[in-house]
Amino acid sequence: MCRVSAVPETLVVGLRTDGDLQLEETEALELTTVLAFGIAAHNAGGLVMRTSTSGMNDRIYGWRLRGDGLQPFTAAEAFDAYRTHIEVGGVGVTETNVDYCEPPDLGEVGRQGGHTH
Repeated sequence: MCRVSAVPETLVVGLRTDGDLQLEETEALELTTVLAFGIAAHNAGGLVMRTSTSGMNDRIYGWRLRGDGLQPFTAAEAFDAYRTHIEVGGVGVTETNVDYCEPPDLGEVGRQGGHTH
């Protein structure tokens, strides 16, 4: 899920994949458009992911939009971000069999000298 502050309202978009990582093209375009807008406009926002692997706890991690890129959430920030109800701002129910984690390293792509396109 990607959420970006904007006027007159916050932009929120989600994307689901199946076990074969098949993406719905329209949903993928919506997510990348909102993410690109947030980064280009330097608006507050974030990207939270939930991954599932058979026989293991689900993993939740995320990043905040910062400057021209993404900055990783701590495990505690991922917990807070995932549990916050998007529309009302309240806190949701804590789930069992879910690990809140720091995200994988995205590397330094695009961080030196701004955009690389």
